[in-house]
Amino acid sequence: MVDTLDLKFSPFRVSVQVRCWAGKKKIIYNKMDFWIDGKYFQGEIINKNIIQKCFEARIDIPFFCYHEALNIAGSCRMCLVEIANSPKLVASCAMPLMNDMKIFTLTERVKKARESVLEFLLVNHPLDCPICDQGGDVIYKI
Repeated sequence: MVDTLDLKFSPFRVSVQVRCWAGKKKIIYNKMDFWIDGKYFQGEIINKNIIQKCFEARIDIPFFCYHEALNIAGSCRMCLVEIANSPKLVASCAMPLMNDMKIFTLTERVKKARESVLEFLLVNHPLDCPICDQGGDVIYKI
């Protein structure tokens, strides 16, 4: 039996909490709906970024500067994704996931932006691989 229904609205989250009493247990449901590349997902409302939820859903998004243990920089711009009804591409490492969000990771606009970012990084990269500290052992070789 449902005792209470709380709706909480904020600019970043829509939280619907339904409190049910099953015996002496109190059950709280915090669910959100979102779509990634047309696939429907439902998850708990937790402070996670788009890139984290994509990793959980096994959807690959390229990145250079993101790491879970570090602060979000969002400076490499490799993790750009398109969001429905958004005029600009957003960095998935810096954008929190919201309810009813539609995310697109493989559109032509996203691919073109990622190519441009990678081209910019490679044009400005020094060509002294033999004397570099990495000694040619770079993960992202082309």
